[in-house]
Amino acid sequence: EDRRHNPYAVYDNNVDDFTQVVASLTSGIPIGRDLSITNTVYYIDGEGFFEQFKEGRDFYDYGFESPDTTVDQTDLVQRRWLRNSYWGLLPQIEIPIAGGTGTFGAGLRRYESAHYGEIVWTDVDVTAGPLDRYYRYDTEKMSFEGYGQLRIPLVERTILTAALQYQGHRYDYRQARIGNFRGYRFEADHDFLNPRIGVRHAFSPRLDLYGSIGFAQREPSDSDYLDGDDPSAVPAFEGAEERLTGLTDPVVKPERVIDYEIGAGLSGSSWDLRVGLYRLDFRDELIPIDGGRIEEEGRLARANAKRTLHQGVEIEGAVRPFPALSLSANLSVARHRYADHEIFAYWIGDYEGGAIRYDGKTIPRTPELLGNLSALYERGSLRVNGRLRHAGKQYVDGENTEALAIDPHTIVDVLLGYDLADRLALPRPLRVEARVNNLFDALYETWGYSYYDDFPPRQFAFYWPGPTRSFFLGIGTTL
Repeated sequence: EDRRHNPYAVYDNNVDDFTQVVASLTSGIPIGRDLSITNTVYYIDGEGFFEQFKEGRDFYDYGFESPDTTVDQTDLVQRRWLRNSYWGLLPQIEIPIAGGTGTFGAGLRRYESAHYGEIVWTDVDVTAGPLDRYYRYDTEKMSFEGYGQLRIPLVERTILTAALQYQGHRYDYRQARIGNFRGYRFEADHDFLNPRIGVRHAFSPRLDLYGSIGFAQREPSDSDYLDGDDPSAVPAFEGAEERLTGLTDPVVKPERVIDYEIGAGLSGSSWDLRVGLYRLDFRDELIPIDGGRIEEEGRLARANAKRTLHQGVEIEGAVRPFPALSLSANLSVARHRYADHEIFAYWIGDYEGGAIRYDGKTIPRTPELLGNLSALYERGSLRVNGRLRHAGKQYVDGENTEALAIDPHTIVDVLLGYDLADRLALPRPLRVEARVNNLFDALYETWGYSYYDDFPPRQFAFYWPGPTRSFFLGIGTTL
């Protein structure tokens, strides 16, 4: 009834307070006519927390001792903190090679973070006082890379692009032994080689065809290895049930994908059109389990699907029927499917559990139809822009339950802008803009998930509603 309702807002101080400082410096040095060196160095430092009211929480999860043998839960207010720092150095050099261009670069990045939780208030007397930390864990990640890309003409109007990238990642995770948190420590090392090759041929200035194939890998995140604020969580590492440290063999694996692409571009004097086909063949894609488990002991909340396929066609085009008006559009039609994936569904047989195969099912939260249409009219100081956005149906569970799916939706936004500089005889532009998002006040959802609860098991779903009609007024100039 009220799409702006936030169930967490029953607590007045439900805040998310985070401050981050970003500093970066980019430099470029031309050496001769064809050689150039660039470098970027950056540093990011952040700190913040979010505070929430939680109802009926177990003492065990927060390291409390029960004040009464008949009481094992409390309402409370928790504050969860993050402090992080992140720096990097990214040099690159570009040189002429064999009538083409060679680009070579490196990267060094380091990330450090401290996560911890505090209790601000409880509704019963407990042995731990306010603001006592109930968990803490620290992570460090060092990443380094080296890459090279060649862009070389093969024959007339044919360009070969070949690239090779090396990536190395080193994780170090340290959990403090607080309350019922056991104090795990683990390390994970990843080394990747990612090659790619492609060819583009121009049949004429108005028609070109391209094709490429590439292989890429991506490491899991620290939260894929362990849910650090859950005292019952066990790291996704071999041997984690028997020991706390020396864990170096993760159960969760890096993602691997082979990317195939082919496409063509065609243009005229006042229009252009591009069409591309792609196929992403994943091994071990990391996917939320949504109420199920990969293994009976349930130590993973997001885990690898053995094989998934993402494939489709993307079309984009633009036309200018007369100088003041331009139209543009893009459309993506895709299939996102499990090809080989099985989970342990604990809700089967009144929580006795059993295996479910998702082969052929659509991967949740992946709309298979996305489209945008934009019209822009500019004449003198006037600017009018209209945009239509469409998203197709999304499933919110791996079983693809139709009754829970998010319906397709179409949203229309409009913008009206005017430059007052000429009217007011100003030396600089003074732009006034009025924008209306979701002009027709469509009611729609953008995201959702499901899980099983109750006895016998019953499926529940939660949804994130999209914003209803909203208005913006802005004014800007150029200094």
